[in-house]
Amino acid sequence: FRNPVKRGQIIAIASIIPKVVIVGQVDTITRGDMLATLGIKEIQGKEDPTTIMTNTVITINPLAEIKVDDPRPTPVVSPIDPQSPVFIPKDEIIEMALNMPKEGVTIGNVFSGFDKIGARVILDENTLRHHVLVIGTTGSGKTTLLKSIIYDRGIPKQSIVFDRQGDFVRFAIEKGLEGYVIVPMTKQLLEIYGSFEDMIAERYGEGNLTFYPYSIKFSTVFKTFNQITPYMSEQASMMWEAIYNRFKANLYQTVKELVGKSEQLVNKLFGLVLDNMTLGNLIDEPLIINEETDKQSKTVSRRVQHGNQTSTYLFAKKDSNYTFYLYDILKYVMKEDLDIHSSTESNINRLLRSLNDFGIFDVPDTIHELGEEVLNSELVIVDLSFLLESTESTDPLSIVVYKLLNEVYNFKDRWYKKNQKTFLTLLIMDEAHEFFPQAKGDVSKTTIERMINRILRLGRVRGLGAILATHMPDDLNELILQLTNTKIIMRNNRDVLEKMGAEDYADLLISAPPGLALVKSIRFNDVLMQTNLP
Repeated sequence: FRNPVKRGQIIAIASIIPKVVIVGQVDTITRGDMLATLGIKEIQGKEDPTTIMTNTVITINPLAEIKVDDPRPTPVVSPIDPQSPVFIPKDEIIEMALNMPKEGVTIGNVFSGFDKIGARVILDENTLRHHVLVIGTTGSGKTTLLKSIIYDRGIPKQSIVFDRQGDFVRFAIEKGLEGYVIVPMTKQLLEIYGSFEDMIAERYGEGNLTFYPYSIKFSTVFKTFNQITPYMSEQASMMWEAIYNRFKANLYQTVKELVGKSEQLVNKLFGLVLDNMTLGNLIDEPLIINEETDKQSKTVSRRVQHGNQTSTYLFAKKDSNYTFYLYDILKYVMKEDLDIHSSTESNINRLLRSLNDFGIFDVPDTIHELGEEVLNSELVIVDLSFLLESTESTDPLSIVVYKLLNEVYNFKDRWYKKNQKTFLTLLIMDEAHEFFPQAKGDVSKTTIERMINRILRLGRVRGLGAILATHMPDDLNELILQLTNTKIIMRNNRDVLEKMGAEDYADLLISAPPGLALVKSIRFNDVLMQTNLP
């Protein structure tokens, strides 16, 4: 009566021989009055209320046993002596029984008997390097959990957050955090807001964060374009390296014919074309390079079919201006040189045109690479909210995210190859299914899984840990489920809970309040927890 026990509560039993403490979670509680215990059916109403003073029978699911002389938890193997005391354990005993690490990022407190208690749920650095998947419906508390991870100072770490709505930027400003915000820009956004400074001031006001406008320089990603473009078809992605190599070969040969025998000038002009080309130059915009050579005008011709029409020139030189029709080279390579199937060619052309319309490449007055001060900072937020406002499509979002993930990976890889340990970097990503989806239709399974392997498998030894959140795990690429060794399961549908191995907690999690979660990890025993507000 002094300490009523509830289902789901963690209790302990002190066995005498052997000297161990067995910790378990209450599974069932059974009580009955004296008449029921004796099997006597009651005919009249109760005459003696003292008959309810009977024993309570409790069954528990054992979690671990702890030896008196060895605090390391082991599976429950010891018999329990009759008359062994049953008690409510202290928080440190519960943490010990769960095999909770001593230090790390605190993500919440143990939920015992539908009450939040003092025992903490902690993810240490090794657990974080083996990646975390958070699953929960809208409003279940995923974003609050991610914010608490960013805010926690349990261990030194870097947080790189991919923010779709601007929530994390506002959170950082509210908490007075310092760091950098990378804002992917489009040409349309500059037209809407006038300037980058006005755009940021209108939405966020002032704070301790430093904002950088960002766009992708197409010439730097042309060669590996298929590796950052998950929405290119599988066949197109497989052909891209050959397309790039043949494009370069044809371009070099034509520049050579245009310039003459000077190898130095050929190489210089060839390099200028590759450095200055934009995505639009592969669609319908001629590229003009101004380079002083001789005054002779010249045209280099090659027949290229455009539907029912034939183009008879590729490049022209007039005075010091060289005009390059790079889109003709691309068409020539795909149609004539490589004889690519029409459906694959159409996929490439559609993708290039749509991405060019999105305007995420070569935006004026933006940075194209993350600087050392950003890559070494404690907090980096990639604010995707403006990009979503401008495009309303996940295609450009994925390309920008993949490009930035490559930059972060390459930075960590440089340290790894020097045999120098770096700080823990957490890649925090909500709505992860938008960036690592199941491969369907014009989606390249190879591109998506190459990036997943790079970040989750190869990134582990380079100090990269991923914390990915989603609503429906079925929408995620299956590799994510395999490579995330800690699952945090919040409120969700029964079928999702069963798929994630949480069917025993379904009655609780189907209608769970925000922040209540089941944590399944290779580091410690399954545990229910309540997240903390940062």
